[in-house]
Amino acid sequence: RHGEGEIRFVESAAVTAKLQSTLHLFDLIVGTEEEFHVAGGSTDTLQALRAVRAASAATLVCKPWRNAAYSSQSLWTHINMLYPKEVVRSLLIMSDAEPLSVQGDTRALEEAELDEDEREEEEAELEIKIELVTDEQRRICEFGFTSSSHRYFKMVPWKNILKSPWPFLTSFAVSLSPIAAESMQERKRRELRPFVTKNFPVLERLMLDGVYVKWDESELERLMLLELRKLDWCGERVVFEAFVKRCPRLRVGNVKVEAVRSGEA
Repeated sequence: RHGEGEIRFVESAAVTAKLQSTLHLFDLIVGTEEEFHVAGGSTDTLQALRAVRAASAATLVCKPWRNAAYSSQSLWTHINMLYPKEVVRSLLIMSDAEPLSVQGDTRALEEAELDEDEREEEEAELEIKIELVTDEQRRICEFGFTSSSHRYFKMVPWKNILKSPWPFLTSFAVSLSPIAAESMQERKRRELRPFVTKNFPVLERLMLDGVYVKWDESELERLMLLELRKLDWCGERVVFEAFVKRCPRLRVGNVKVEAVRSGEA
């Protein structure tokens, strides 16, 4: 009967042989430890799983392990904004109050061959996922976002999220490629708010590709690694160097800059 597998379990070579003759027919096998013992012909769970694996390429799910995984919040803290919104929402719930690692890359969506209605639907879902994630920014410890389109880049409410605290954020990486027109107007479209210790008290790694920051208003006490790519200095080198001096833990060897047009690096 259901739920009595543990107390009613009896080893049987005949049953094991019968089960193993059919295991190759399945794509997914879910069972208790005792059920895997029968299927694998051993009361050693790992040995039994190895025997089942030898007989089948199916995905194996052992119920007690599944239950343990469900109750371990730290296993659900890695969130990719390409996941369906239902998955993103579930991960945010299952991770409870644990620090989050969030990654988003819109290039696959930008390059997908979609009709107008499909693209509108995908973009609406992306906006929902961005809102879900940014609502949890106070527990994000790693954040990365990559796009090759201003349209998708602007879906993230940069102004609002960068003026609010990220108390646990240690790594922040944003990439907007390829470089658009090098006019000041285009540059303004890719400019983020200043990074200040008040909002980023533990930020250690800052990586920006094709994105600008108001360096004259920025200062980060804990910053240890700074990587900038595809930037036009536009006469701001002195301002940038002053920012570096305002970061007491940032060493020259940990500052990497790839400049464009000016040829400086």
